[in-house]
Amino acid sequence: MALVYAQELFMFHVHSSNHGGVKGQFHWFLQAVVTACLATALLGAGFLQSFAVSLIRSAALTFQGVWFMDIGVMWLPGLIANGYSLEDGGLSIRCRRDHHAKAVINV
Repeated sequence: MALVYAQELFMFHVHSSNHGGVKGQFHWFLQAVVTACLATALLGAGFLQSFAVSLIRSAALTFQGVWFMDIGVMWLPGLIANGYSLEDGGLSIRCRRDHHAKAVINV
């Protein structure tokens, strides 16, 4: 599993050349969660009976899964929040106000 998390972390880190603004904040949060998964996977190899390591890894995996489900649901045309719109043939979501998009990501 550690190799899978390492590849996922690498993918989010080098996904694009511009990590500024909302996209950068989105990637930073995902990298933090994947780093927690990677660290607990490595720690789990040494501490097989550790409840704390298992609990943190489970929480990080749950958070990552819920995050991806939320982002996937956001792409459904009928469920896009007010003030957002699908653009580029459905490949991107645009927000009229940049500070509102940052607030949504932070929540």
